[in-house]
Amino acid sequence: MPTWPTSLPQRPLRNQFSRSPEDTSVKSQPEKGPTQVRRRFTASEDTISARYRLTFSQWSTLVSFYKSDTAGGSLTFDWPDPMTGSTITVRFAGPPQLSGVPAPDRVTAAVELREQP
Repeated sequence: MPTWPTSLPQRPLRNQFSRSPEDTSVKSQPEKGPTQVRRRFTASEDTISARYRLTFSQWSTLVSFYKSDTAGGSLTFDWPDPMTGSTITVRFAGPPQLSGVPAPDRVTAAVELREQP
């Protein structure tokens, strides 16, 4: 299984990390009475968003990792969880993106990941 490259930052930028659990419920509104809610499934994928400050070389590494090592985001990989410090298994939810205006030698990259159950 691929692993997040060690040449990339192991922690996202401060205040540029978010994690949210997937909604696993189904809600339906009957003709009368309160909304009915039930669990749809038990295994869920947390959504993780993170931004990193990268050099142009690191940006190339990230794009190569996405395209080659994870086969365009179709393969899972081990990623360092900044909350716990442990390694978790994730998949790219989409391609990495540049965000903001690049500095002379640095860019800000955003990734969205899905933690695998």
